[in-house]
Amino acid sequence: MKKISVILPSLENGGAERLHIYLANEWIKENYKVEFLILKNKKQLINLLDKRIKIKIINVNKIRYSFFYLFYYFIISRTDIVICAMWPLTSITVIAKKLSLSRAKIFTVDHCPYSNNYSKDLNISNKKLFNLIRFTYPLANKNIVVSEAIKNEFIKYANVKRNKIYTINNGIYFKKEDLIKNHSLKNKLFNINDDVKCIVSIGNLKPQKNFLNLIKATAIVLKKNYVKLFIIGDGLQYNILKNYIYNNKLQNKIFLLGYKNNVMPYLVNSDIYVNSSDYDGFPLVLIEALISGTNIVSTDCESGPSEILENGKLGKLVPVNDTKALAFAIEDVLNKKKNKNINISKNIDKYAIHSVAKKYMKLF
Repeated sequence: MKKISVILPSLENGGAERLHIYLANEWIKENYKVEFLILKNKKQLINLLDKRIKIKIINVNKIRYSFFYLFYYFIISRTDIVICAMWPLTSITVIAKKLSLSRAKIFTVDHCPYSNNYSKDLNISNKKLFNLIRFTYPLANKNIVVSEAIKNEFIKYANVKRNKIYTINNGIYFKKEDLIKNHSLKNKLFNINDDVKCIVSIGNLKPQKNFLNLIKATAIVLKKNYVKLFIIGDGLQYNILKNYIYNNKLQNKIFLLGYKNNVMPYLVNSDIYVNSSDYDGFPLVLIEALISGTNIVSTDCESGPSEILENGKLGKLVPVNDTKALAFAIEDVLNKKKNKNINISKNIDKYAIHSVAKKYMKLF
């Protein structure tokens, strides 16, 4: 039985973390032995993980401090396949594995474009970031990215060879019964008792997701429309968003629901899903929204949304951080019938997690 080691910064709520949990759950069904090695003791998503999967926690404050733990892990673990995700952890893991003389195959997985916004968040220049990728990524067996935009970025800025980089879109796990629309369930989920239009947005409450812009846009929409906004997720900006909602007397129209283990019923029973991110990789929840059949508005941010929504065919795309454009798009969608271009069964086949897991296995 071959052993797969999945190395991540944490298991806190995020699309990348959920994807690797879903993949691991599929691999264990295929008779692989799977183990997670996480750097920080953040395990919000642990209940989604198959009980047969072991978790080891390094518990370091900064990713760079993980090098010697990873080096030692490769010496003693006897793993066959290593999946490491999210730079700079990818580069550090590749170097640690190389110096340990481990014979394991190693695959880097990247979920975001790194130029511009992401590099600013990491406080590192584009040039330095891509030089590190250029030096370390050729040491991996394969480099996997979740969107064509990220692939093109790596080829252009990091000189990663085209034949060594593979695009595998994110996949999702869902239960068929969650795709059934139910009016009484809608009332229960959103705590409503009338025909109010429900706008839903989901994600980690961090600056990148720009929920503040969505709240401002919704305030404009509220002037002419009977709607309510429900934001699902938690994170660093919870208090900032909460205070803005209360200071602008929006607490009866805009609600922070916190983290939810299963978001599909909320999407299925919503009237519109909005993605307000400044930048993204290949957002998992946007795929879930597509599968749910709800109407979609998304910022046309760098990387995934335009690929997922087929350049606006499957949902409206608006400029990043443009409050008025976002408000106008929401109003436009609310006043129109459901998008007939969305083929739910086709998208289920394309993004089902078992299909995505097999694409990884072909590379193993």
